[in-house]
Amino acid sequence: SPTAILALLTGLNLLNYIDRMTVAAVLKRMLEPADIGGLGLSNFQGGLLATAFLGGYFVTAPGFGARAGRGTGKTLIALGVAVWSAATFATGLAHTYTELLAARVVVGVGEASFAALAPTIIDDLTPPERKARALAIFYLAIPVGSALGYLVGGFIEAHWGWRYAFYVTGVPGIVLALACLAIDEPQRQLRAATGSIRDGLRTIARLVQFRRGTLGYCAYTGAIGAFSYWAPKYLADTYPH
Repeated sequence: SPTAILALLTGLNLLNYIDRMTVAAVLKRMLEPADIGGLGLSNFQGGLLATAFLGGYFVTAPGFGARAGRGTGKTLIALGVAVWSAATFATGLAHTYTELLAARVVVGVGEASFAALAPTIIDDLTPPERKARALAIFYLAIPVGSALGYLVGGFIEAHWGWRYAFYVTGVPGIVLALACLAIDEPQRQLRAATGSIRDGLRTIARLVQFRRGTLGYCAYTGAIGAFSYWAPKYLADTYPH
């Protein structure tokens, strides 16, 4: 059922962004000294966790995107979800900064697989007149999941500690990864299309509005990303009660 597939992928996208914001929700506790339950990280080390995640994400996303036309989407999505969920769980188990950093890199790799491939399946399943609505539902999980990441992560950390926030958000993804294997993946509608990546980049690079829009959105994403990551710690430090 296309509706069931959309619901499954939207649910996974929701979980995806819950995981991303969980780190921000518990960052203050992770930066505290080890003798009171934290890891004794500096602000620089805490910020580098987000950079490590993005590094794993951006380096591998193009490779997963290139696989989108080869009919292996659901397998790579299932693998990606399982990998990011296991790495999220491993984040809670980390006792050294190296272990923590490695776990966040692997989370980025797993999420890159899902983010690059899930929209292509939705696009192929949905008739033209419903594509905008289906993708809007899928991407609605971004703001909703981000908000839930703050709420869920903060609630769990307050009651059971920051490590349990990663345990709780990691387990559901491992279960849902198996459900991805049941997707009846459609044949790619653009499989016959051919073209050089270099030629495509040259074409879009000549579009002034595209260049401006891309640079503007990069600046926007950088600003909102930094704000969303550090704002919870700032608010907790400023308003401790």
